[in-house]
Amino acid sequence: MKTSLFFKLIYFDEFSVTPKYQQLANCITKAIEDGKLTVGDVLPSINELSFHFEICRDTAEKGYKHLKTQGVIGSVPGKGYFISSVDVDRTARVFLMFNKLSPHKKIIYESKLIMLGKVIPGVTGDISAVYENFEKDIHGALVQALNKLKKYKTIKLIFPENSYYPDEIVKGFISFCKEFAFNYSIVHDIKREKLQKGEVYINLMDDDLVTLIEKIIVSKLKIGKEIGVISYNETPLKKIILNGITTISTDFEAMGIAAANIVKTGIKTTCEVPFRLTTRASL
Repeated sequence: MKTSLFFKLIYFDEFSVTPKYQQLANCITKAIEDGKLTVGDVLPSINELSFHFEICRDTAEKGYKHLKTQGVIGSVPGKGYFISSVDVDRTARVFLMFNKLSPHKKIIYESKLIMLGKVIPGVTGDISAVYENFEKDIHGALVQALNKLKKYKTIKLIFPENSYYPDEIVKGFISFCKEFAFNYSIVHDIKREKLQKGEVYINLMDDDLVTLIEKIIVSKLKIGKEIGVISYNETPLKKIILNGITTISTDFEAMGIAAANIVKTGIKTTCEVPFRLTTRASL
C-alpha cells in the first residue's frame, strides 16, 4: 500500500484520553477489519510516521510493538513493518443504557455488561435475558438470615413511593414475614419514621440508608443488637459503615459476565443471576 493512502487511515484525537500509541494501533486494527489493509501490505517506517503526524518516535514504535505482540504485524530487519495477519479481535458494537449509574450498576458496567434483561410477563419471542427474580431473591435471602432476624420483633421495608424498584420485592418481603410470623410494615418515608427497639429496617435506596443511619445515631440504639439494618445491593462502602452493613444483593459481576457471554457467543438463553446474603455487624 502506498504511504499516502495509509496515512488517510490514521487519525489522532488530541483531546482523547486514549494514548496516541493505542490510537495508532486501533486505527490499523480498524483498517484491517474494514478490509482496507490486508496480509503483506507494507507499513510506513517509524520515521515516516513520526514526521507526518508530528508524534515522537517512541509513540510510533510503541504502537507497532503493541500490534506485533498480538501477531497482527511483523517486521524484517532493513525492510520495515508489514501486515502479517488479519486475524484480529472483532469489536462488538453495543448500546448500553441505564436509568441511573448507581454504584451496583457501575459494577455491571465494569464487568462488560452488554445486555441486561428482566423477565416481563407478556413479552415473547426468540429472546435472551439475564435477570433478577426479585420476589424469590428477597424471600430466599431473608430465610438465610432467619436466625439473626429472630431477635427482632418487627421487620420494616423502606420502599419509597417514587422507587424504581419492582413491586415483586414487596411481595417477596411480605411472603417471608407471613410465613415466619414476623410483624411487618412498608415505610414510604424514612424521614418521618420513629425508630423503636426491636426493629429491623431493610432499605433499597442509598439516600434512605444515609437518613436511617443518621436517625440510628441520634436514637443511640445499638445497631445489630437493639435495631437491625439490611441494605439492598452490595457496594464497597457498606463493608465499613458502622463496622459493616448487612446486604442482600444480586451478584452484579456474574450478571455482567453472563450477559456479555450471550452476546459474544450468540447463543439464545435465559439466565437467572445469583442473589446472596452478606451478614455483617448491622444485623
